[in-house]
Amino acid sequence: MPINKCVSLRQLKKYQTGRVSERERIAVEGHLSTCDLCQYTINSIGTVDEKELQEDLPFLKNAITTRLFERQRKKRRQQLSKIAAALLFLLTIGFVVQMFTTKNTSSIDLYSEYYQSYDVPDSLVRSTSGKIPISAPLAEAIATYKKLPYERPTDNIPAAFDYNPQEAALTQLLKGLTLLEKGQAQEAITLLKKAQISKTKFSEDATWYLALAHLKEKNNTNSIQYLDQILAIQNGFYYDKAKELKAQLMQ
Repeated sequence: MPINKCVSLRQLKKYQTGRVSERERIAVEGHLSTCDLCQYTINSIGTVDEKELQEDLPFLKNAITTRLFERQRKKRRQQLSKIAAALLFLLTIGFVVQMFTTKNTSSIDLYSEYYQSYDVPDSLVRSTSGKIPISAPLAEAIATYKKLPYERPTDNIPAAFDYNPQEAALTQLLKGLTLLEKGQAQEAITLLKKAQISKTKFSEDATWYLALAHLKEKNNTNSIQYLDQILAIQNGFYYDKAKELKAQLMQ
């Protein structure tokens, strides 16, 4: 009996009941070690009666073959599902780590790209020479802010100011920017918010630097919210920069 050809049902039944010669037994066992179909058949043959074995029943092997292949296919599907789930988990972890790293790096780079020191209006600078009187707190705020990029002082601008809302807003703006330059972003945000809600001509400046302060803190969501407020102005001074920065944050 060729070893690569399936054993007949009759021969398997004889082997199962010990009615084969030594040579036949060796041949059947050699085939069973390499054929899942015949292994499955001999395990199921006890349910087949003698009458069925006397007949040629190809449909029986077809049914066994179908069941065997279905079982193997189900096992393969389960294995593939486990592999796919593991790969998906690894890809998700990799994507989250990459996204988090990219966002953090992007925020830092964008802050460095877009941050520029605030230019104090020339009219106010001239006012400090005595031509137009301004409050002492505002004069000190201007002086401290303008020397900051060079001396990096540790003293804070006084919180007090007179009752002129424009001066109050500018004092808060400059003090906030001083803190932002020192790296104290959260403290800067508190003061910049006060300048932003002042409804003065310095509100837009404060809104722009609030967007940058949140960018420095890697809070892109809040940064975009302030950029949207600038974009709502349409013809504002920071409109083009805000539009460009938001586009990069939304990538």
